[in-house]
Amino acid sequence: MNDTRDFIVERAFCLFLQRGYEGISIRDIQEAVELSKGAIYHYFRSKEEIFGEAMDRYLLPAIQTLPEALESESATPLRDAMDASLGWRDAYIARLRQITEHKGDDFRFFRLLFQVGEYYREFHDKLVAGLATERERWRRALTLAVDRGEIRGNTDQELTLTLLMAVPVGLGLKAAVYTGLSIAVLRDVYERLYRTLV
Repeated sequence: MNDTRDFIVERAFCLFLQRGYEGISIRDIQEAVELSKGAIYHYFRSKEEIFGEAMDRYLLPAIQTLPEALESESATPLRDAMDASLGWRDAYIARLRQITEHKGDDFRFFRLLFQVGEYYREFHDKLVAGLATERERWRRALTLAVDRGEIRGNTDQELTLTLLMAVPVGLGLKAAVYTGLSIAVLRDVYERLYRTLV
């Protein structure tokens, strides 16, 4: 990837986060990156293309928190998956905070997530595919956890799977509105959920 292109996408994401898609023009992006309009069009055909790339880079990763390979010989694959997911989320939140400079960006993140489909139609399909992948990774961790005796064999895996995926979104939205995102609350909920399974 090109450093200039990356810089344009990063700065544009911050603008979209602050003001939404309709609140930003190419001129706004141009001023934020201190490049000519021609330089921006050298890298991108349109505002829509910049928006799509920014959403792919900064919003889509929010839904895939488990690494591809959880095939370790660990006796605690579910605990490992929870720790990996929490670690990834913590690093992701820190990265977003590093590139954004305004208070209230946690709430704006969710607002942008809800409106992205209006302006970037392909996002929905990418989101659905990403969620399916994430679901299968959690399912694999649960299956391994049962097979290895980490959690009870009679665990309702579908309910647990739903909770593992839905709780972070619900807690994240609540925290974004009231207190700002914090991984500590999710860590506590995951820990309490885990204790009910062993």
